[in-house]
Amino acid sequence: MNDKETMQYMGLDGNSWKTKKQLSISASNSIYYWWWRFLRLSPEFWYASKTNRPILNSQIQRTFELTGGFPSHSFNAWWNQYGINAFAEKERADCVELVDLNNEKLTTDERSFIFKVPGTLNKREITSQFKALLNQVHRGRNYDVEAYSNAELKLFNHKYNLTTIERQYWVLLYKIIYPKTPHWVIGDRLQLAPHLNLRYINRKTVERKAEQMFLQLQSHTWRYHSNAENVRWNALTGSFPNYTRSNPKNEEIIFDSKYDDDFTQMTDELKSDDSPWQIWIKRHFQNALHEKIKSLNKFDQRYMQNSQYSKSFKKFVMGTLEL
Repeated sequence: MNDKETMQYMGLDGNSWKTKKQLSISASNSIYYWWWRFLRLSPEFWYASKTNRPILNSQIQRTFELTGGFPSHSFNAWWNQYGINAFAEKERADCVELVDLNNEKLTTDERSFIFKVPGTLNKREITSQFKALLNQVHRGRNYDVEAYSNAELKLFNHKYNLTTIERQYWVLLYKIIYPKTPHWVIGDRLQLAPHLNLRYINRKTVERKAEQMFLQLQSHTWRYHSNAENVRWNALTGSFPNYTRSNPKNEEIIFDSKYDDDFTQMTDELKSDDSPWQIWIKRHFQNALHEKIKSLNKFDQRYMQNSQYSKSFKKFVMGTLEL
């Protein structure tokens, strides 16, 4: 990989790749892939790229520049052009050194530790005491990724689950395309809680136990959606996956105030399903969402054999018909 072969990435396991293609494949199965996918659901980046309006928020502008603006359709193309550098750790000399006490110019930095070890102790005592002191100052397995990483774009932490992030992505995409669909329907169609089987149950006539199941699935899916909203917003500021609650619509200045109405109308996700942003999303992502729903509900073979399923599918997705 020439100059890229020594690059390290906090979000990738090991460094076994020998070519740019191998690195790209590894990245496509990593947290960086989902960072890219969440950025592609960003109405702020979409609007900035479409209108060339300047982004006033410095953090968001920096992320916008490092990721090449609104990310391209191809992850591999985007990774090889932007991600491969934006997420790479800068080379550092992480090796054990013997400190020369006679040399006043010690080769160290803020992440290095210097221990004074008396030569009168035996090796067992030195090892025991050294470990005790090291545990006090070393980051260990629960280290702060952002504090230690020196990449341009840093992972927020390593406490993430790719399956959970993927589910959050699909819930968010579902809600953008079908904003009027209840959360419990989205949770059911995406099989977020298969044990809560609520199909063919008339909610108006159910007993209290069944009603609680509806509420449970509604709440469960709402949490996925809420977390996805936070992840999407924080990704813009260069922090991912970060679930810290935010309210960007009211608290953050992204574009000049004279563009507020235009931005709101073009990127609306709540009041309708036909804003320019939603139309763009449908054109590029609706088929993928539908295929995901078919796969999760094991509809593939039935759709190939029975045209009635295909005609009724959109109603099923919107929650007005059960299949």
